[in-house]
Amino acid sequence: MKADKFKSSKRQRIKRKDLNITSLIDILTILLVFLLKNVSMDAAKNKPPKSMLLPPTATNEQLIEDGRTVVIKVYPDQILYGMDAVYVGSLDDLMNNPSTRKALEGHLLLDKESIIDNDNNAVPCILLQVDKSVQCSYVTELFKVSGKAGYVNIYFSTLYESNLADKYRGSSS
Repeated sequence: MKADKFKSSKRQRIKRKDLNITSLIDILTILLVFLLKNVSMDAAKNKPPKSMLLPPTATNEQLIEDGRTVVIKVYPDQILYGMDAVYVGSLDDLMNNPSTRKALEGHLLLDKESIIDNDNNAVPCILLQVDKSVQCSYVTELFKVSGKAGYVNIYFSTLYESNLADKYRGSSS
């Protein structure tokens, strides 16, 4: 008798598995339909609203040749200002020495006035080129100094070549 019970329970298990696979396929089909519908809905959601103004993009060359851009290059060991790559100080000087921040702010104000004198409609901007290893706190401090000088447009670029600092040191001397 025990053998009969075992065989009958084994047959019941097999029958239940067949029913579960059928219902599983039905559920997977429904899920597939919903997933396909949601994917197509997500593509429609990625379009910005008509009233939204996206920030403009430009290459470094376009910004520099425009004549309204002040370039600041930030390396792990130094900050270089302008197209002439004038040494402003180190990152530690920027954070700890108020005279370094004041000197940088003074340079920014002079260049801003010069840009506006050449064209009254000009909006001066800053191209901040930062080495990828520089910490965010230094960039934040540069924002503060730029804001005090009245700059509202700041563009970013990352410096990847490690020998760029040597190139600019050589050209400034």
